[in-house]
Amino acid sequence: MHDSLRSRLPRLLGISGGPRHTHGVAKSHRSTIYLAADVHRALRRRAAQIDQPMSAVVNDALRRALSEDASDLAVARRRRSERAVPFAR
Repeated sequence: MHDSLRSRLPRLLGISGGPRHTHGVAKSHRSTIYLAADVHRALRRRAAQIDQPMSAVVNDALRRALSEDASDLAVARRRRSERAVPFAR
């Protein structure tokens, strides 16, 4: 992700700033999510394959998805003033 997008990501998504750090460790929040059984199995397997906690795998996946959304929103905002071009028939 580009540094400029990374710095603007929280604002683009309408959330407060990035993770706050205390003594070198990012603060985290506990959340309950319900996963389909097959998704949970795949998540558990993936976490084991890369030797990471499941929460780290989920955080990484969510960050990627949210940054893609933010990037798409940024492009849409930049192109908002462009003239619409009708499709040829």
